[in-house]
Amino acid sequence: MKKLMEEINRNNLEFITEISMEKGPGDVVRAINAYGDKMRPLTARLKELNAKYPELFGMEEPPDELKSIIEKNNATSLRLQETVAPVYKKYESTPDVRSALDNFVLGIEGIE
Repeated sequence: MKKLMEEINRNNLEFITEISMEKGPGDVVRAINAYGDKMRPLTARLKELNAKYPELFGMEEPPDELKSIIEKNNATSLRLQETVAPVYKKYESTPDVRSALDNFVLGIEGIE
């Protein structure tokens, strides 16, 4: 579980870097597609773990060995939201960006 969470965090950080350097909608589409390609298998594994070990998800107090990575992931998630929101707003009406976002969401749908 810890390795999976670390990999998710690493991909989130890479996406933050890529989306921060966008110079236009093409860069945004490429960043979203690359992020989706990396995240789909990880979110599928996360979903499998959730089904197999539901007690690990939604815990009020996670095990000590997961606390630091959960804190890192929470901080990264906040940074991701803060970085991505203005970029998405800037390009939300661009058809290629909208399509990339829709495909990304469809690819990870059902992952909680």
